[in-house]
Formats: sequence, C-alpha cells, structure tokens
Amino acid sequence: MTKESLQRQFEKFPWPIVESDNGGIFTDSGRSACECTAYAEHVRKVLGAERVAVVGFFESENPGSEVARDCGGHDFALVDGRFVVDPWLREVDGRSQAIAFDTALESDRETITRLYGRRETWKPLKGLGQVQQAPAAPLPIVRADAPKARGSR
Repeated sequence: MTKESLQRQFEKFPWPIVESDNGGIFTDSGRSACECTAYAEHVRKVLGAERVAVVGFFESENPGSEVARDCGGHDFALVDGRFVVDPWLREVDGRSQAIAFDTALESDRETITRLYGRRETWKPLKGLGQVQQAPAAPLPIVRADAPKARGSR
C-alpha cells in the first residue's frame, strides 16, 4: 500500500451520502457529511478496523495543528499506523487536493505537522459506529424571563 494507492482509492470514492432536510448524511452511520469523523469512520469501514485507527484531537491539546486552530479540533484515519487518510480535507474543507499522506516520507512530514500537529497528540476515538442519539426525555426549556428559583442568583 502506498499513499498514491490510497489517494486513488478515495479521491473518486462513491461516498454513501444522501441529502436530507439537514444537509447530506452518511447512510451507514447517520453522521453529517460535513463531519470529519464521518469520513474517517468510513475509511475504517472500507479498509477494516484492524488496519485503521480513527484518531483526533482538540485545538487545546494540539495548538500546532492548522486544522485544529481553524476548526477547534479534527479527526482522521491513520492506516497501518503510517498513512494519514483524510478525505474531509478535500471534500469538505477544500484546503488540500491530497487526501493521503505518508508519515514515513520526509517530503510529507512538513505538511503533516502543519495540518495535524504533533503525532503524540493524536488520540484514538472510542465508541465508533455509534451515532449520538437525542436524550430520551426532552431537556427543559429555560426562558430568560422565567422567574428565578429560590436561592438562585
């Protein structure tokens, strides 16, 4: 496997996305087509969980990442512990035509560090495949003009 083969595989990939009232969603996960996690999770489904770790970070944990500074955090696929595969970068964000980078290539390291920051800040995501569901009971609506409860300020 090479970054070129990963680029070819995912650059014209038929993403399982359908339009809904809330925009595009992935049919297999129910996640928004604007969400970086959805793309990383789908790469994992295509290539297999044994080969792909979905990793990510928040800006506060990785301020050196250009993507984190712009977006508050980011998730992407790490294939075979070596290849960064990030279709979101091209399909949604648009800052790069490349979606695959090789951490072993000196020529890719500067770009990887600029976009994703330090590797030690990349943490595996837990609970993949689970779409966040709305709470069973509706949350109470608190109006700004509602009377305050006793003892509150």
